[in-house]
Amino acid sequence: MSNEETWDKNFNWFDEEHFERFEMAAGSREALLTAFHELTLVKWPNRLYGTSIKNIWQDGEEWKASVSRFKTTELCTKHCTFPPTYIRTGAMVP
Repeated sequence: MSNEETWDKNFNWFDEEHFERFEMAAGSREALLTAFHELTLVKWPNRLYGTSIKNIWQDGEEWKASVSRFKTTELCTKHCTFPPTYIRTGAMVP
């Protein structure tokens, strides 16, 4: 991996500030999923921002979903190329 020698040991990898989380709502589950695919994923593609639905539920007559994504493409790339444990710690995980 290209980042094996250059990864930032002091970078707070799991800090909540790297993510944007929000809720979506619609009248039906199908409408909610359609809006996610046609609006959210068009604006923030999964392969660039790691956009995904974390949870989906019905709240009365309305369907809701919690969506998560990285704030920038750079953060997504940095997290997706996180070096393996043996590079970070010098030891293999059994």
